[in-house]
Amino acid sequence: AQLLDDAALDSWLQEQGLGTAERQYLRYKPGTSAVARLEMNGQPYFLLAGSEKAVAKWQKTIYKALPGTVLAVDHRRWLTLAAIVADRDLPALAKLPQHLRKLIPGAELSRTLAYKPQRRWVGSAIGPAGGAVVLRCYRSSQAAPAAAKVRSLAGSPVMTPGLLALNNKIGLLALQHLPGAHPQPAQWGIVGEQLARLHAGDTRGGERSLTHHRSATQVIGLLPNLRERITDIVRRVDAGLLEMRPVSCHGDFSADQVVITADGAVGFIDLDRAGPGQPGDDLGSAIAAGMLKSSVSQFLTGYQRFRELPLDLPFRIGRARLSRLGEPFRTAAPGWATFIEHELAQIQDELP
Repeated sequence: AQLLDDAALDSWLQEQGLGTAERQYLRYKPGTSAVARLEMNGQPYFLLAGSEKAVAKWQKTIYKALPGTVLAVDHRRWLTLAAIVADRDLPALAKLPQHLRKLIPGAELSRTLAYKPQRRWVGSAIGPAGGAVVLRCYRSSQAAPAAAKVRSLAGSPVMTPGLLALNNKIGLLALQHLPGAHPQPAQWGIVGEQLARLHAGDTRGGERSLTHHRSATQVIGLLPNLRERITDIVRRVDAGLLEMRPVSCHGDFSADQVVITADGAVGFIDLDRAGPGQPGDDLGSAIAAGMLKSSVSQFLTGYQRFRELPLDLPFRIGRARLSRLGEPFRTAAPGWATFIEHELAQIQDELP
C-alpha cells in the first residue's frame, strides 16, 4: 500500500522519521514485489517492497548496501528505502564518480537526468575540456547490447550521439551530448522528414513487437473489470497489423527522444530500442506520446516528402497507445485509472 498510495507513503515516511516524498515512477509485480522512485529534497531514492516470494533479493539490497545508503528498513512490511547508490542491479552507481574518472580521466559527475530503479540511470557529466557528456548505467548484461545499438546508427543519415567510452563489467556508457531543445509544435515537419530518412535504411532481422500484449496484461491485472474491453481492442489491433519489410527504426520514438539544435539540425537520442522494425511503430509511438493534432499533420506531411505512410498506420497508433496504457500508473499519476479508461476510449474511437 505504501508504494501505491500517497497518503500511506507519507504516513510510513513519518514513522521512519523522514520527510515527505514524491513518487515519480512505479513498477509493480502483483504478489511478488514493487519498486518506486522517490524524490526527496531534490534527490532520487528508491523504495523496494518485497514479499516471501522475493525475500532473498530484498535482503541482499539491505545487507550488501554501502554503509549509510539505506535510510529505512521495515521488516514487518518488507520495505526498504535507500539511496540510488544501493541499487544492486545497476552496479556502476555504487562508486559512480570513481568509475567515471577511470572511464574518462578528468570528467566530473554533474546530475541525475532519469532513473528507473533496477533498470536504468541516465545522468550528465562535465568532460575534461568542459563539454557535457551523457552517462547511462545499465545492468551489466545490457551494456554491450546498448552500445551496439548506438554504433549501429553511427553511419545513418540522422544525427545521433556517438559512443565515447564503455565499461561492460559495470554497465556504464559515456555518450556524446547533442545540444538543443525538444521540438516545438511548428517543427514537427522537419522531424518527420528526418524519421523518413532513418527509415530509408533497409535492414534485416527484427522480431514482431509484443509490448502492447504485455502492457494490456499488466493493466488487466490492475483493473480486471476492463478485461473484456482491453482484450477486444488488442484483437482488433492485431488483426489490422501488416508485417512489411523491416527498416532501421528508433524503437521508442517521441518528442523526448528528439533534439533540434540552434541551427535547425535534428538529432535522435535514447537509442536503447533502436534496430530493425516496422516504420509505423515509430510513427505511432510519437503520436501516442501526446503529440498535438496540429503537429501530427505536420509530422506526417514531412514524413511523406520522403516515404509513403504505412498502410496499417491507424493500427500501429493503436498498438502504441496500448503499449503506453499503463503509463499513468507507472508514473504515479493521480486518478490513473480514469486516465487509462479515457485512453481506451480514444483507441476505440481511432481504430477503423
